[in-house]
Amino acid sequence: MTCIGGSPSRSRFQASSRPVESVSWYDAVRFCNLLSRKAGLDEVYQIGHGQEPRVSWDPSRNGYRLPTEAEWEYAGRSGGDAYRYAGSDDIDEVA
Repeated sequence: MTCIGGSPSRSRFQASSRPVESVSWYDAVRFCNLLSRKAGLDEVYQIGHGQEPRVSWDPSRNGYRLPTEAEWEYAGRSGGDAYRYAGSDDIDEVA
C-alpha cells in the first residue's frame, strides 16, 4: 500500500519506511474513511467535530473499518485454535 499524506507531524519517525506511532483512535477511524474513499467504497464511520467527536458506524457499509473487540480477540486466538499463543504453542515461533 502506498503512503497517504506522510507521517503525522507528532510522530518521531518521519521516513516513509518507518512505523507510525502517536496515532489516536480518531486518527485510525478517519484513516479508514480515507481508504474507503480512495477505493471507491462507502465510508463506514460518521464522525462529528471537535477534539473528541462522537463517532458512529454503519456495519452494512462496504468500506474499511477497524475490527470489533470480538474480531480482535478471535484473530488473537488464531481463529479459535487451541494454541497457547496466537498460532503456536511455542512462544519462539510467534515472538
